[in-house]
Amino acid sequence: MKIFALISMLFIGAIHLCAQNELMLQASDLQDKVLQDRGFTSEAGIAGTPYVNETNTEGSFYLSNKTVIKSLTRLNCYYGNFEFVSKGKIHLVNTAGIDSVKLDGSVYVYRSFSPDGQNQPKAVKVIERKGSNGIYEYRQVEYKPEVKAGGFIDPKPACFEWVDPVYLLEVKDKIVVLKNVKSVTDLFPKNEEAIKKYIKENRINFNKPDKLKRLLDYISQL
Repeated sequence: MKIFALISMLFIGAIHLCAQNELMLQASDLQDKVLQDRGFTSEAGIAGTPYVNETNTEGSFYLSNKTVIKSLTRLNCYYGNFEFVSKGKIHLVNTAGIDSVKLDGSVYVYRSFSPDGQNQPKAVKVIERKGSNGIYEYRQVEYKPEVKAGGFIDPKPACFEWVDPVYLLEVKDKIVVLKNVKSVTDLFPKNEEAIKKYIKENRINFNKPDKLKRLLDYISQL
């Protein structure tokens, strides 16, 4: 019995190690690009931060094959992706095969949408899920280059600038950035008038998570 338990432990450990190595190998494909592009340190002379949390915290990466990988990580909102450090080098996580990420009590998923013209997977926080429908929050950081002094222009260092959160609505396989009423009704053309009425009567604000939860409850019943 003890031998069987030991073999089981070794087998489970081997699976976990292989999965972790797979995650690292996936990420290492981006390593050179990350190290070349970022330089996001205080020594680089860039003010501000692209991170939700400055320090790495243990997060859980849930892969599509049900494997769970635990690793120190943090969310880089400039790239819209999680990163981790391995052997002193920074890696961006390859989104392929990742079902969700749990960090600091929040759940994140990767969704492809285009708030900035780049339609690629980005890490978004789950605000609410109802079956195949969901409301997500996307935090974005913009890079502002250095402004040189000249004339009446005061110099400004290069910096990271946080912009207002963007909220997304997912309905089955479609996902839209919530900007106005039309962004919702376009998904439900047959229920356009009813949705307009509900949004108006309930004063749904597209940048208030609690209001958006109510909207999700409503449209999930349509």
